[in-house]
Amino acid sequence: MLEVKWDNGDLENWSTKKIKEDYHSASNQTAEMFQKKGDVEKTLNDAAVKIEASYETPYQTHAPMEPMNVIVSVEKNKCTFWGSTQNPNGVKSFLAKQLSISEDNVTINYTFMGGAFGRRSLTDVAEEAMRLSRETGKPIQVIWSREDDLTQGPFRACSLNICRGAIDGNGNLVALEHKVICQDIRNQNSNDNKPGPAVAGGINTEYAIPNFAVSGVLRKLYIPISYWRSVYHSTNCFAHESFIDELADAAKKDPLDFRLSLLTDHKRYTQVLKTVAEKSEWYQRREKETGKGVAIVERSGSFVAMVVEVKRIEGKIKPVKITAAIDSGTPVHPDNLKAQTEGCIVMGLTAAYKSAITIEKGKVAEQNFDAYKMLGMHECPEIDVHVIASTEKPEGAGEAGLPPVAPALCNAIFELTKNRIRVLPFDLEEV
Repeated sequence: MLEVKWDNGDLENWSTKKIKEDYHSASNQTAEMFQKKGDVEKTLNDAAVKIEASYETPYQTHAPMEPMNVIVSVEKNKCTFWGSTQNPNGVKSFLAKQLSISEDNVTINYTFMGGAFGRRSLTDVAEEAMRLSRETGKPIQVIWSREDDLTQGPFRACSLNICRGAIDGNGNLVALEHKVICQDIRNQNSNDNKPGPAVAGGINTEYAIPNFAVSGVLRKLYIPISYWRSVYHSTNCFAHESFIDELADAAKKDPLDFRLSLLTDHKRYTQVLKTVAEKSEWYQRREKETGKGVAIVERSGSFVAMVVEVKRIEGKIKPVKITAAIDSGTPVHPDNLKAQTEGCIVMGLTAAYKSAITIEKGKVAEQNFDAYKMLGMHECPEIDVHVIASTEKPEGAGEAGLPPVAPALCNAIFELTKNRIRVLPFDLEEV
């Protein structure tokens, strides 16, 4: 019933185009160095072959099928919560603190959830219901509409990644520099303008490269960001593993063999790469109008190698099969490892070429699933996941399968078309 007049300041001047321009301009600023070995600059200057490429990834929303919702009942010195959450202990502590009651007097009833992907780690919806229940003295259910869910965020941060590399006269990778320009989840409001090392997540530091540097430039915007499945790995791995392929091409080497040559002292990466090469029939002659691409990542202690196969069918390129090998340590529940990896792959495909959050006049343009597209069952390629029978300690597998999807897909498209994709999402119909 309120007639609200919002003062949006200059926010209506912001758009996806303006944000991209801001990021490219900021890329010239002095970066925070996260890792450095050797002399990258001198090696680049002296190298026989030098390559530079930039990669762009958009904001993404979590888009769980179940929108954000909770029920909270506040009584005297007592609070009860019902809802799907990734963070039951955090919700318990938050409600107790807000209500100035003991955690023993907060009951958390959490249900199976229809999607989360990082979104349900937050306490914002629980806070809404708690405040309303405290004021009314009644149990309150809060349900966000789909439009609320898609447009309010918080989102996965968009990013610009700039990579430079050098190949010597013998075809060896002798230098690589990777710079990330993005917002930092942990530093959105402070006076400190330095990004934390987390923004470099997903950049493979295990490759044996004698001259290597990773750095970051912080951007601070009004657009809220938070954790999205695999977080910065989902953006940085696309850039890093795409660029590794570009370097392999410049060195005139097979991209899978190129990676193996840089990982001779890393047993786990070597094993997943060799496994996925065998299972995907990497070294066999390609069928006509077929391309294959590879990418690797370590996330939360799990190592993944992935091969995406694409085909040109009736003039259109389609991903037809994705083969993955995952080493999460001792496989306590192999079927769950496969299911998590399959879910990651579907989400990774959606983010690669189906959907993005874009800003127009300061607001999110995508209001519902008519504009924010999701991968349909009929569009999903065959997925073949192989779990490594490792004896290492068990690690997390809920996110590791997502980061390699986009680079492996784009590397496969390059093998088939010689068209290098550096901006996500791309239109599969126009490749």
